[in-house]
Amino acid sequence: MTHDVAWLIERENRPKLKSIGAVINGGETRFYISSRNLSAEQLLTGSRLEWSVESMHYQLDVVFDEDRTTLHNENSQKTMNILRKTALNIVRTYRDRFAPKLNMTVVMRKASFDPDFLVRLLQLFAQTSPFVTN
Repeated sequence: MTHDVAWLIERENRPKLKSIGAVINGGETRFYISSRNLSAEQLLTGSRLEWSVESMHYQLDVVFDEDRTTLHNENSQKTMNILRKTALNIVRTYRDRFAPKLNMTVVMRKASFDPDFLVRLLQLFAQTSPFVTN
């Protein structure tokens, strides 16, 4: 993380630029620019938040093929988005607590094709979720 950005050749194109940083994760380096004087910890926190959102969008696309939706009505799009995220949360909760080695897509397919497993999945979620009351 650096706040020394005066050396940049293209600096005049980004008058609000105040810091540049890099996050290295698993051999992959991601570079960030900011209009704030971020600390290294702030950059890392922001990076993690960004990638957790990107990870969710990636899962929605992989599991539900969301990018190819044919819904045109805005209300329908919003409703399906909520339902997909709810289903993803239920499957992720099950996987994290009861089957951490399983792939999310495997759990989703199993729930799609096996009604007994789907019922068990929903029951386990209802029993363990602080948001579900009986």
